[in-house]
Amino acid sequence: MAIGLGDAPPPANASGPLQSNVLSHEVKFDIISTGTLNPGWVLTRGTIDQSGTLFSATRDRTQDLTITFGPPAQGWTEYVIDPVSGKGRFRPAALGPAASNAALASEIGSSISNAVRSGVRP
Repeated sequence: MAIGLGDAPPPANASGPLQSNVLSHEVKFDIISTGTLNPGWVLTRGTIDQSGTLFSATRDRTQDLTITFGPPAQGWTEYVIDPVSGKGRFRPAALGPAASNAALASEIGSSISNAVRSGVRP
C-alpha cells in the first residue's frame, strides 16, 4: 500500500536480505496518577493543623504500543471464519522475517529504555 501511494520505495533487491519494506511505529503513554488527602478538623478543645498534608501518593507508569506492518511469512496461515458472512478463509498468521525482526528490535529497545529509566540492574 505504501509503495503504491509513493510513500515508500520498492525494495532495491528483491532477493537480498531486505526483501520487503517494513513500517513500524512506537507510541509511549506516560500515565501519572496522584492523590492528596488533607482533611480539616475542629475539635472542642483544639484545632489540628489544617495546612499540612495528611497523605499523598503518586504513581508513574509507562505503556508502550508498537505497530509493525510488513509482508506475511510464506506458508504460515490460519483458518478464520468471518462473523458476518459465516464464510471461512485462510489468512496470513505471522509477519515475514524483515517485519518480525523490526518488531523484535523495537521491543528490545523499549525494554532497555524502561530498565534504564527505572534503575533496574542485571
